[in-house]
Amino acid sequence: MNSNPLTDIQRSVFDIIKTKTKANPITGLELTKAVKIADEKQKRGANMRSIINTLRDKGYPVCASSNGYYYPQSKQDLKEYIDEFQNRIFEQQKACDSLKIALNNWDNVEVLGFNIITIPSGGPFSKISENEYLFLGSNNKSYKIKVDNRYWSCECESFRFGRGKECKHIAEIKGFLKKAEEELAQKRQNKLII
Repeated sequence: MNSNPLTDIQRSVFDIIKTKTKANPITGLELTKAVKIADEKQKRGANMRSIINTLRDKGYPVCASSNGYYYPQSKQDLKEYIDEFQNRIFEQQKACDSLKIALNNWDNVEVLGFNIITIPSGGPFSKISENEYLFLGSNNKSYKIKVDNRYWSCECESFRFGRGKECKHIAEIKGFLKKAEEELAQKRQNKLII
């Protein structure tokens, strides 16, 4: 594994986990009892998660499912776990990005629901500051788009590797904003603005 030595408790936890499979995992509570952790906080699992994360940091491939911890039986097992883990990370990042939008719109809570505009092609975006937008791409990754003196930039790979060439995220936001401005102008002309 890794040259970083394990503590006695880390070694005990890993020795148990390496006997477990995806079909027969062990829960954090069972691990806590098996290694005889006595501290009440540790019994609740917070410390066991810390031990598991330390094992992973040291290069020990500890996997987990909703049923408990296990050791991968093959390279494919580990790959599948990594894919599942990355999907959870993406979902957490989406939630975090949405919370940031809520934070940035906190002073405007009564119309918070109207600050996220759904673009017809599927991805929502929101203005998160005077010159920044947050765009949720088709791969569920969020991209920050900035406008500086009419120069637009995006965090996506297409923009970076296109050497400043406008990406689809920028084009979509510009198109939506142009359409919204036209509709607002039409409403003003028809005196529908209250």
